[in-house]
Amino acid sequence: MFILLGAIPLVVFACSFIYSLLLGFSWFFLVILVLIWVPVGFYIMGSAAGIYGLIYFGLAFVAHMLGSALYKLRKKPQDH
Repeated sequence: MFILLGAIPLVVFACSFIYSLLLGFSWFFLVILVLIWVPVGFYIMGSAAGIYGLIYFGLAFVAHMLGSALYKLRKKPQDH
Protein backbone atom coordinates (compact mmCIF):
# COMPACT_ATOMS: atom_id res chain seq x y z
CA MET A 1 0.00 0.00 0.00
CA PHE A 2 2.91 2.35 0.72
CA ILE A 3 4.13 1.93 -2.84
CA LEU A 4 0.74 2.94 -4.33
CA LEU A 5 0.23 5.93 -2.06
CA GLY A 6 3.81 7.01 -1.36
CA ALA A 7 6.51 5.84 -3.70
CA ILE A 8 4.75 5.92 -7.08
CA PRO A 9 3.20 9.39 -6.55
CA LEU A 10 6.60 10.74 -5.51
CA VAL A 11 8.22 9.31 -8.64
CA VAL A 12 5.38 10.63 -10.84
CA PHE A 13 5.69 14.09 -9.30
CA ALA A 14 9.48 14.16 -9.69
CA CYS A 15 9.46 12.88 -13.27
CA SER A 16 6.75 15.29 -14.34
CA PHE A 17 8.47 18.25 -12.67
CA ILE A 18 11.87 17.47 -14.20
CA TYR A 19 10.37 16.86 -17.65
CA SER A 20 8.52 20.17 -17.70
CA LEU A 21 11.45 22.04 -16.16
CA LEU A 22 13.70 20.89 -19.00
CA LEU A 23 11.23 20.89 -21.92
CA GLY A 24 8.26 23.03 -20.91
CA PHE A 25 4.59 22.08 -20.75
CA SER A 26 3.40 19.11 -22.81
CA TRP A 27 -0.01 17.46 -22.78
CA PHE A 28 1.63 14.50 -24.46
CA PHE A 29 3.49 13.57 -21.27
CA LEU A 30 0.33 13.66 -19.16
CA VAL A 31 -1.67 11.61 -21.66
CA ILE A 32 1.09 9.00 -21.92
CA LEU A 33 1.18 8.76 -18.12
CA VAL A 34 -2.52 7.94 -17.98
CA LEU A 35 -2.38 5.57 -20.95
CA ILE A 36 0.44 3.62 -19.33
CA TRP A 37 -1.17 3.41 -15.88
CA VAL A 38 -4.77 2.55 -16.80
CA PRO A 39 -4.25 -0.87 -18.46
CA VAL A 40 -1.67 -2.00 -15.91
CA GLY A 41 -3.73 -0.77 -12.98
CA PHE A 42 -6.94 -2.40 -14.14
CA TYR A 43 -5.17 -5.64 -14.99
CA ILE A 44 -3.53 -5.92 -11.56
CA MET A 45 -6.09 -4.27 -9.26
CA GLY A 46 -9.40 -4.30 -11.10
CA SER A 47 -11.78 -1.36 -11.01
CA ALA A 48 -10.25 0.10 -7.82
CA ALA A 49 -7.27 1.29 -9.88
CA GLY A 50 -9.23 4.19 -11.36
CA ILE A 51 -8.79 6.37 -8.29
CA TYR A 52 -5.02 5.85 -8.34
CA GLY A 53 -4.90 6.92 -11.97
CA LEU A 54 -6.72 10.13 -11.08
CA ILE A 55 -4.40 10.79 -8.15
CA TYR A 56 -1.31 10.25 -10.28
CA PHE A 57 -2.70 12.44 -13.07
CA GLY A 58 -3.48 15.22 -10.58
CA LEU A 59 0.00 15.09 -9.06
CA ALA A 60 1.62 15.01 -12.48
CA PHE A 61 -0.47 17.97 -13.62
CA VAL A 62 0.48 20.07 -10.58
CA ALA A 63 4.17 19.18 -10.97
CA HIS A 64 3.97 19.89 -14.68
CA MET A 65 2.50 23.34 -14.05
CA LEU A 66 5.18 24.17 -11.45
CA GLY A 67 7.97 22.97 -13.70
CA SER A 68 6.65 24.79 -16.75
CA ALA A 69 6.32 28.03 -14.74
CA LEU A 70 9.98 27.74 -13.74
CA TYR A 71 10.85 26.86 -17.35
CA LYS A 72 9.19 30.08 -18.55
CA LEU A 73 10.99 32.14 -15.90
CA ARG A 74 14.30 30.58 -16.85
CA LYS A 75 13.76 31.16 -20.59
CA LYS A 76 12.53 34.76 -20.16
CA PRO A 77 15.05 37.24 -21.54
CA GLN A 78 16.59 39.53 -18.98
CA ASP A 79 15.83 43.25 -19.23
CA HIS A 80 19.27 44.49 -18.11
